[in-house]
Amino acid sequence: MTYSKLLACIGMAALLVACSDRQESPEDKVAVEAQRATESTSAELAANDGGIPLSAPGKTAMSQYMKARKLADRGDFIQANQAARRLTEDDPDFAGGWIMLGNTALSGEQFVKASKKASELSVKGTKGEQLWASINMSFVTNDTKEGLKLGKKLVDTYPDAPRAWLVYSGMLAGQNQQTEARA
Repeated sequence: MTYSKLLACIGMAALLVACSDRQESPEDKVAVEAQRATESTSAELAANDGGIPLSAPGKTAMSQYMKARKLADRGDFIQANQAARRLTEDDPDFAGGWIMLGNTALSGEQFVKASKKASELSVKGTKGEQLWASINMSFVTNDTKEGLKLGKKLVDTYPDAPRAWLVYSGMLAGQNQQTEARA
């Protein structure tokens, strides 16, 4: 290493040390407090899927649910299905877990079983779980008009929930209402 490069490295190290010792400004403190408030709000809203409230599963179940959701959103349905199966085995009374298993089902039989179980359990769950389970059951009963009506009710109930809009747009697309689904 040349002498000038060595001096440049030493100068850069001194600059980094000097920057790390600076005092926190009032603006920095406000930003830190805002970040903490956001984190606590996020923790309070943890039991939801894109704004659709879920019944209160255990901490492990919610972690498993979010893992399955992330895998499904990435399009990795085999791993998402495996995660959802583990979730329903570990927390068999969590309606959201059965909805997830239905939504990641790898067979018609698995979809029907998971949808029926989600429907049964959602009676004790949140309004969001009840609607979502009913939407899935509309596929089982082949009642597309009811499914579309329930999808609309889901977005009317949770207008700020991106996941509700995704579910509803899927129902619209299934009815070949592509323009409405895109909107």
